[in-house]
Amino acid sequence: MEYKAIIERLQSIKDGQNLADKDEEALDEAMDIVHDYGLATEQAKRMTEKYETTKAVIQRGNGGFDTWQCPTCHQFIGYGNEHCHWCGQKLGWDIRPRRQGGKGKCRKNR
Repeated sequence: MEYKAIIERLQSIKDGQNLADKDEEALDEAMDIVHDYGLATEQAKRMTEKYETTKAVIQRGNGGFDTWQCPTCHQFIGYGNEHCHWCGQKLGWDIRPRRQGGKGKCRKNR
């Protein structure tokens, strides 16, 4: 059962009964616990999506010099970082291997 439905049910029990103060306090505490549990569950889901679910980095080419950006906050990041330094997003580095020779290779070594 969803936590909001549980809170509503507890509230209806509380409203429909002539309860002793002690019992009313116990129901209030139970509703608070269930509410806090729901908030913690939502927060855990958001944190898992951000810190444990990998998102592919954005690769930007700049005349033979590539830069990378975080897919969430779009800040520039260092190559190979596991998480974004700025927002904490877990990063995926599914970058194709660079061509051997061609662009980017020093002319002296050709």
